[in-house]
Amino acid sequence: MGYQGISGQYISHEVIETAYAQEGLTLVFYRSHNASWTNPSRYFDNISAFNTENIKFCNETRLMNSKAMEQYARVTGDWDGIDNSSGTVVGKCFQGHYWFAPVCRANPMTCYPVITAGPGYAYEHFMQRAAVFNMPVVMVVAKLWSDYIALPTQVKSSFYWWEPDPTFLSLDAHKMIYPDFDSSAHRAGILTTDYEAVSIDKYASADLKALAPEVYEVLSQFNMDLKTVNKLTGDQADTGDAPEVVACRWLQANKDHWESWLPDKTKCFPQFGLYDELTGQFVQDRSDPTSLTCRVCASGFYSSHLKDDAGVTYVCKPCAPGSAQPSGAALKCEPCPTGEYQDKNGSTSCKRCGQGKYQDAKGQTQCKECPAATTTLGLGSASVFECGCEPGRINIANETDLPKCTPCGEGLSCPFSSSLETLKLGTAPLGEQYQPALRRGFYCTMDSPLVVFKCVEDSFCPGGVPEVCSGGRVGMICAECPTGMTWTGSECTACDPSTSSLWWCCVLLFFCALIGGYYIMNPKIDAIATARQTWGVSVGLAIMWLQTVAIIAMMTVEWPSSVSGSLSVMHLFILDVDSLSFSCIASDQASARYIAKVLVFPTAMAWMCALFFISKCLPKSLQWRPATTANTIGHYMQASFAIMSTVALQSMTCYVHPNGSYSLVKYSSITCGEGEQATMMAAGVSLLIVCVVGFLAIATYATVALPSWSSDRMFHHRVQSFNFLTFRFRLDKWWFGIPLLLRGPLMSLVVTCATNFPAAQVCLNSLILTIYIVIQAMARPWKVPLLNWVDMCISVLLIQITMLSGIAVSSEAFSDVFNGIVMGTFLGIIGLMLLAVGFA
Repeated sequence: MGYQGISGQYISHEVIETAYAQEGLTLVFYRSHNASWTNPSRYFDNISAFNTENIKFCNETRLMNSKAMEQYARVTGDWDGIDNSSGTVVGKCFQGHYWFAPVCRANPMTCYPVITAGPGYAYEHFMQRAAVFNMPVVMVVAKLWSDYIALPTQVKSSFYWWEPDPTFLSLDAHKMIYPDFDSSAHRAGILTTDYEAVSIDKYASADLKALAPEVYEVLSQFNMDLKTVNKLTGDQADTGDAPEVVACRWLQANKDHWESWLPDKTKCFPQFGLYDELTGQFVQDRSDPTSLTCRVCASGFYSSHLKDDAGVTYVCKPCAPGSAQPSGAALKCEPCPTGEYQDKNGSTSCKRCGQGKYQDAKGQTQCKECPAATTTLGLGSASVFECGCEPGRINIANETDLPKCTPCGEGLSCPFSSSLETLKLGTAPLGEQYQPALRRGFYCTMDSPLVVFKCVEDSFCPGGVPEVCSGGRVGMICAECPTGMTWTGSECTACDPSTSSLWWCCVLLFFCALIGGYYIMNPKIDAIATARQTWGVSVGLAIMWLQTVAIIAMMTVEWPSSVSGSLSVMHLFILDVDSLSFSCIASDQASARYIAKVLVFPTAMAWMCALFFISKCLPKSLQWRPATTANTIGHYMQASFAIMSTVALQSMTCYVHPNGSYSLVKYSSITCGEGEQATMMAAGVSLLIVCVVGFLAIATYATVALPSWSSDRMFHHRVQSFNFLTFRFRLDKWWFGIPLLLRGPLMSLVVTCATNFPAAQVCLNSLILTIYIVIQAMARPWKVPLLNWVDMCISVLLIQITMLSGIAVSSEAFSDVFNGIVMGTFLGIIGLMLLAVGFA
């Protein structure tokens, strides 16, 4: 592109022609200057032609350059041409201004001048050539630039010059020919070969080829020889016109020279493509170039190389499926990144993979489906590992394997992308809202986190990560406190001696109460209840109602939190004393505590029987009579009948866990079907058969036989033995004791048989209470008329409590109403007792 610039040693045309005319000497060739064969100096002036005021002193030139001078001496061996007397190597200066070549150093007037400028342009080059090629020259450095311009025109000499440059065009000077440029020699400091030509370029922009390819093409074809360039510069020098005027004049006069520089209109460059201006569309060939031109490729296209008979050009092609190009003037389309795809041609952008899909490779036309039962959190997923299990499922595969999702089941909260690892760790990479966790009231182990157990009390199991219990509880499903500790309602605390002492006092008081009962529970029976009898009946009836409330509270329904605390207190009336630190005197083992409770009833009967026989040792007036002893035992059995049936059935009342296994409701650490439950069932069934069914059979038999016994004086002692069945009722309703006995056991039996069906418990227990209230309303059995109405009202409230417990309403307003009904029932029972006392 453009033209070459050269520099070197020049000689005017006049001198060259004179030497050639006189002796055929060709001074443009360096060998013609060898003083051994010719005398070129006679065609030049010598140093006497110079005014020393126009030339520099040696110390102002490159003769003072130590490195250059040392290099000269090593290359030429001319150590006489340098001076190191001062300790620094410099060129040897003659007459204060000159340096003479070795061949003419002895006779300086035979040296012809070589004029240069500046500090001595190419000074050491000319020195090496003069020494090696035996040339008789003297180096002269013009003092000023004006001196440099003038001296070659005033003195016949050779001079340093460069082309293109108009300075010495008037001399029509010619460049001397030296051996061709040797780059390796120049690098080694050997400067005897010619100078390298330099391309004279002018760049307007670093990215000119991209921004203006046609202009770049013109410039790349632009080529002029030095003769033409010198002609142009000479024209400017002669006319004084501006450069652009001279250039325009040349272009107008030399059209045939520059027409070949212009590019073909159909020769498109990178980032462009063939465009048909008639149809307004990009084309893929130039078979018909009539209306073709080049245009920048639009977005969604790229510039593609095309080689045909006319040469090389470029066409705009649409991006293939799987790629896109948002920018114009593109050389290629970018493949769609991972997480994206494109299924159409000529697209400016790629589409993100939809939810439930991913793409882990670049340049794809479709996305891949996530594995079964998995999805993605959003759009543009780039890996199969971004596919997480759908909400309600959990990944059971290792983190490095493909997801394998399984349903979470009851007790587990499984948001998107749940996994066993995040469940165990308690943290999720996506944040807290995507953390799988156990729900409150459920339990599982670290080894088997998907085998979920339901805790008997929600407060025992806070949920979250596996194997976490509240209040210091331990064991499977947080069922127990550690050994030596007891549950106080919110946490496990250590058993203290005062608690144990209080329990033993209660045991002693219990046995004393059995003795006192003999003297209290055998009053004279009258047709009309006395004040004392009314008080006793009211107390007994209130206890039975509270026992019924406790049995209702045993139902496995979701009680509102506002009433669950109140109902839990009622458990004391069915001998549920575990919350009173019972383990501190019984045992840490659930089965041992249960058997201890079972033994309470036969122990009480055995104690009464033992007292009966012990009394035989006392005076006759203090001896216990068989009939009254039997009646006292009957009172206790009747008062604890619901308790016995409830305790007996506790060993069989199992609830199901989400994993399909069963545990006892009351003793959730005991797994149903295992050996420990079998031991408890043996004790419970024995209590049920002997004390519950046996007592019910005896009471039923006696109820049927009482009319006949009453008419025969021989059996009056039997009637007295069963006064506990009849003393509360009118004489014509003596049989009502049996329905009263059956109410509690039947309700307990419903809880046992339908443990995992709360709705069935609600319906059946409501039915039992309804049947009872119908029988009671029809019979009106109580001796005290007011008790019939009170009993019916309390029974209606009990039915309401039972039925409302089955309504799945969690609103606060409902809880307040429910709590009001429960508290109303309690207040009604207390009011009855106060009324009875007032009546008495």
